[in-house]
Amino acid sequence: MAIKEQNYTLGRGRLYFDDGSGERYIGNTPEFNLTTATETLEHYNSDQGLRNRDRNIVTQIDYSATFTTDNISPENLAMLFMGEANTLTQASLENQEDEFHEVKAWHWYQLGTDSDNPAGKRKVEGVEVTDGDLTTYVAGTDYELDAELGRIQVLEGGAIADGSNITVSYDVAASTRSVVVSGARQVQGKMRFISANPQGAGDQRDFFMPSVTLSANGDFALKAEQDWQAIPFSVEIARGESAEAVYADGRAFAP
Repeated sequence: MAIKEQNYTLGRGRLYFDDGSGERYIGNTPEFNLTTATETLEHYNSDQGLRNRDRNIVTQIDYSATFTTDNISPENLAMLFMGEANTLTQASLENQEDEFHEVKAWHWYQLGTDSDNPAGKRKVEGVEVTDGDLTTYVAGTDYELDAELGRIQVLEGGAIADGSNITVSYDVAASTRSVVVSGARQVQGKMRFISANPQGAGDQRDFFMPSVTLSANGDFALKAEQDWQAIPFSVEIARGESAEAVYADGRAFAP
């Protein structure tokens, strides 16, 4: 008896997300899993003897997904934090001044923090640290300077005693950097998975979800001994306004 060849599949593919600006390739996704959950309403016949089930109807079906990406891009971080990815352009500034009160040895102090830039300024130069009066402290002896990150550290054994107040004068070089800021933005749009299975390891079948909502799902390890960083996401899949929840398309061929 002839048996139809079975479609054993080794799944591979690329995942795309469209927030209304076009489909953006999310990046390498080691995992992408679709989940189906159903609820049923059962009916039992109780006319005689043991009660037995004679009907079972599906009353609800929910589709969801999870995926993990190890492409730690600004756009993916913005989805993780439900915020925005922007480019911060810092113009050059002169004669900036910060005061720090009751400083302590071995502690670090960030320059240029304010309501517009809570994380502080970068690429500082011409730094001078004083007691606000006549004493000027010496870099490398009284304090350590990280000019790239705009930070100073009070050194133990130097002339800056614990509990002192210091004044830091500096200039800021022009620079540009990527900034991701967390928020409360609903990450909604469309998702497409384009299959790229190895040759001979299953038919290519592409999946399209017209209405999805993304949210963070689990740990984002900023530091680990043996693993690459990866961002886990949950995906809630809904029916679109004029579309079903999931489309699974085989590849087209000429008749």
